[in-house]
Amino acid sequence: MERDRALARGREAGQRLAWRDAYTSLSRADQSSALGGADLELLAAAAYLLGYADECRQALQRAHRAHIAGGDVRRAARCLFWVAFTLLLEGNLAVAGGWLAKADRMLDQDPRECAEQGLLLLPSVVQASIEGDYAQAEAAAKRAAEIGGRFGDADLFAVGVHFQGRALLKLGRVREGLALLDESMISVVTGEVWQPVVGNIYCSMIDACLEISDLRRADE
Repeated sequence: MERDRALARGREAGQRLAWRDAYTSLSRADQSSALGGADLELLAAAAYLLGYADECRQALQRAHRAHIAGGDVRRAARCLFWVAFTLLLEGNLAVAGGWLAKADRMLDQDPRECAEQGLLLLPSVVQASIEGDYAQAEAAAKRAAEIGGRFGDADLFAVGVHFQGRALLKLGRVREGLALLDESMISVVTGEVWQPVVGNIYCSMIDACLEISDLRRADE
């Protein structure tokens, strides 16, 4: 069946990090019959890495609905978080806040702590950094990283540690900050982290190196 072949090609291309091929094949499969939640997340990653941010968010919203239908509230909330986070990185704070509020309300259905609650700490890190409150940014990022480590969530841990490192650089604690930035890169280069997160961490890492004129580390 053509749809099954396109889906298999899309998944295989995603494993190879061949994002154009993944995007084309998954889009073709989706036209024949709607993709499931995991495949929509893969399509979202491919779209984001090709520069199609709006299509990424559309795929994540559809993945959210698919996970809700399958009874996976936490994964559904995670999809909404990434919708919000991509908007936040573009400076669309009000719209991002709406999506975050929706994700937070979903997680209220289960009071137990989870990695997704840690993800919802990250926007406060970004906001504190924008406002120049790097001590607050460092504290929130540290807590997010601790939650990520406790739950074995590679995305949360990598982003939390990275943001903590950047905040420490701003606070003048360069050696501590660089150690954390290097630690976050380990998760990135070992392939543990969602690929759009990888792209953002790479860019932020290079920016941090340029900020302190560490050209050797930037080159690495």
